[in-house]
Amino acid sequence: MIKKDLLNYGTTYLNFDVKWPETGLYKLKFFPFYINFHWFNLRTDPVLVDVNKFAFNFTQMRRDDEDVVYFRVPVVKSWQVYFDYDFWYIFHFVGSMSVEFHNLDALISLKLKATDQGHLYP
Repeated sequence: MIKKDLLNYGTTYLNFDVKWPETGLYKLKFFPFYINFHWFNLRTDPVLVDVNKFAFNFTQMRRDDEDVVYFRVPVVKSWQVYFDYDFWYIFHFVGSMSVEFHNLDALISLKLKATDQGHLYP
């Protein structure tokens, strides 16, 4: 879902329905680490994508001078996930954590091949 009033500013708000459980358990069983990591009160901010960063160009690869189409696709401008945790490993740990993602882009280059009828394929 795209929020229309933010499109004019170059930043798009994406709301997707990720059904992450608000509470959960992650078990790590790797000698000598046997940990049960409990999380609860999981919250996320909306995903922001800066669509003004999208770009593509026809260029050549440096190493072999192949003609390619180069894309820069913005994935995430800003996104945060917050949760509280509780686990034991020798000592008891309890606290809050936030994981933040900023300015993530995907860089893609495609080499196009043409058939004898002139159709292009990546």
